Amino acid sequence: MTGRRRLTLLLGGVVAVAAVIAVIVESTDAIHLREAMVDDIGVLPPQDVFEQSGGALPLYRVPIGSIAEELLANDRVFRVTVRRELPNRLVITRNEFAIAVAAIDRASGLPFGMTLEGRVVPLHVPLSSLTYPLFTRVDVGPVYGRCRDSRAVLMLQQLVALHAREERLVSLISELDFGDPEFVRVTFDGLPITVAVDERSFAHRWPDFIRFVDAYLPGSGSSGEYDLRWPELIVHRTDEERRG
Repeated sequence: MTGRRRLTLLLGGVVAVAAVIAVIVESTDAIHLREAMVDDIGVLPPQDVFEQSGGALPLYRVPIGSIAEELLANDRVFRVTVRRELPNRLVITRNEFAIAVAAIDRASGLPFGMTLEGRVVPLHVPLSSLTYPLFTRVDVGPVYGRCRDSRAVLMLQQLVALHAREERLVSLISELDFGDPEFVRVTFDGLPITVAVDERSFAHRWPDFIRFVDAYLPGSGSSGEYDLRWPELIVHRTDEERRG
C-alpha cells in the first residue's frame, strides 16, 4: 500500500469518526441549551431570552451573535457579552463596562463610575480598587451617556499619560475638583497645597511643577495654591487670596 493511499484511508477514518461524534452530540440532551444566566436577573429558561433557540439546539449551535443583537435593540442596553458555558448554559452580561475613575455628581452628590472613553456608568466597585483619584463636583450627565463635563474626559486622559511616567505621583493625588469652570483643582494626601491646572496641559506641565517644588518648597512651610495654567509660569496664591 502506498503512502498516499494510507494517508487517504487515515483521513477518511478521521472524517467518519467526526461524523459519528457530531451525530452523538446532536442527539445528546445533556449539552442542549437548558438555561441562560443573565447578569442581575438570574437564571432564565432560554426561550425567555431568545425565542428562536427554544432550548432545542446544542449549545455550540446557539447563535450568540443574534442574541446580542436582540438584546441591544433595547434602548437601555448599551453593551452585551454572550459566552457559552459547558455543558448547557449561556452566560449573558449587559452593560458591563470597565470603570476607570469615580466621579461625584455636582447636582446630586451621588457617585458614578466613568470609563476611559468618558461613558458614565453605575459605580459598582469600591473606591479603593480604582487607580486614579476621585473626581468631585462634576457635571456628570445621564447614566450610560458621555460625561457632560468634557474636562473630566480630557483630565482622565491626562492622568493616564502621567501615570505611565509618574505612577507614584499620581498615587499621591487624592482629589480633582471640577467645581470652578476656569480650571481643575488638584489636592494631595498630606500636603497643605493645592494646584490649579488646565485639563489639556496637566501632564505636560507637571515636570515643571516638580522642579519648582524641589527648588523652592522644602522647609518653607508654604501653603496656598499654585496655578499652572500658563506656559513657563507658576503663580502662587495664598489661602486668603484664593478665598477672596
